[in-house]
Amino acid sequence: MNEKDLLSESLQKLERLPTEIGGGKSRGDRDQQWIEETEEKAQRGNADAQFSLGQYHYSQGNHETALRYFSSAEGGGSAQASYQLGVMFYDGVDAPQNPRGFQHMLKAAQSGNSVGAGAQYNIGRAFYQGYGVAQSDEEAERWWLKAGEGRRSVEGGEGEKEEEQGGEWESVVRAQNTLGMFYSRQETQDLGKVSYSCNGQEVATHHTIIVQQLFSPFLHYYCQRWRCLL
Repeated sequence: MNEKDLLSESLQKLERLPTEIGGGKSRGDRDQQWIEETEEKAQRGNADAQFSLGQYHYSQGNHETALRYFSSAEGGGSAQASYQLGVMFYDGVDAPQNPRGFQHMLKAAQSGNSVGAGAQYNIGRAFYQGYGVAQSDEEAERWWLKAGEGRRSVEGGEGEKEEEQGGEWESVVRAQNTLGMFYSRQETQDLGKVSYSCNGQEVATHHTIIVQQLFSPFLHYYCQRWRCLL
């Protein structure tokens, strides 16, 4: 799962929204009704409405308008909007690649929202690469550990649907896999921590394939010893 998947998933959910209103109206009429109602809420400062409009305009290719709505939603406290802005600025997704993406992502990482694990992973990546912040292996490790521990909150959440937990679970697994590779590097090698990262994780098949492709042979051997699902 890459950093753009959250946006893709949310856009898929957005496609269903206009069909929930308007009864027998055509799709175009339902879309227009939804836009008008959502714009009215957005003008009153509703951050959820601003975020939804940002998604809508992004899906329509109106990327400057999407950025404006995401920025407004972030100002209203939307962690999802902070995450979207972080991705767009960090990776240059229809916005100039800009180290400011770190600040947006940091807001999302500190929010305690369901996007937190993904944001924490990306903060670790920024520290590891020295992008938008001074390079630091120690800080990268710290943030990846925070993201990896997110599994507890995903599994412990009450009343959450499985599909709503999926995005965070993917981010948790990605952080754990990254830590395994991090601890296999000569500069930061720690086989005890490698085994901790691998041991007992119910990793999805497509993730384990990625790990097999990327991990060094000796890391694969140690993960097998600890019954990591490779």
